[in-house]
Amino acid sequence: MQEAYMVPTNKSAPRVAADALLSSVVFHDGRLVRRPDPAQALFALAYLPVGFALAVFRVLISLPVPPHLVRHTYRLTGIRLAVQGTPPPAPREGSPGSLLVCNHRTALDPIIVAVALGRPVTCVTYSVSRLSTAISPIPAVALARDREADAARIGELLASGRDVVVCPEGTTCREPCLLRFSTLFAELTDRIVPVALEAAQSTYYGSTARGWKAMDPWFFYMNPRPGYKVTFLPALRPEETCGGGGRSAVDVANHVQAVIGKELGYRCTTLTRKDKYMKLAGNDGTVAAAGDDGKKFA
Repeated sequence: MQEAYMVPTNKSAPRVAADALLSSVVFHDGRLVRRPDPAQALFALAYLPVGFALAVFRVLISLPVPPHLVRHTYRLTGIRLAVQGTPPPAPREGSPGSLLVCNHRTALDPIIVAVALGRPVTCVTYSVSRLSTAISPIPAVALARDREADAARIGELLASGRDVVVCPEGTTCREPCLLRFSTLFAELTDRIVPVALEAAQSTYYGSTARGWKAMDPWFFYMNPRPGYKVTFLPALRPEETCGGGGRSAVDVANHVQAVIGKELGYRCTTLTRKDKYMKLAGNDGTVAAAGDDGKKFA
């Protein structure tokens, strides 16, 4: 049995307030940030070629610039970047790196963290297109969704003295909510630094569930005045970790989620990446290996 719904034709009917909905909206898709009324739709279409040219300019002017100077090219090209908190120091020679654990707003999160730090970091991802890898100013290491193999790979990166950025939600979320954090990161190291991210997008969303993932960074840069706020939170104390405090990986993951959620004022949920893609795209967020061209979902 199927249900059908009809949108009222009465245009004067007021919109339902978010707090009056039967359930809060956590997942939604599409590139347009604003409601596509005639004026907004006309602007989005007319601005599209201008925005794409601006995005290309923003990327090309920043790529050859040293990491500690990129925030200045961002400012010159209209990208707002606010950095709060105390960034972790760079790893000393012979010491392991830190695991920077972030919430996930757009595909650019690791790059923005590197710009905020002013030094290169390595990001790990389950899905990255060839185009995104080619233009990324930081190393992007692909994982295999095999828990043991992925743990070993991230462990090698940390042991080599690299700071690693990981987004344990596994996918982006646009609403003021945090999806469930994977526990894998908590099992790998006690050097964990939570990082809270907020992205400002006024015209186009730099994330999609059913579109071409390689275009995500470009759509973010196409916004007239895109912005990010990066807040470096205090590193976990030894007693808050698995190794030093004997806590379970689930406890540590939930604690980091709660710390980031409190900083941002976001609601912590138990929803997962799979929940998102099943609702929006009717799949679990991956594509079959056959014919895989790098356009996996994230």
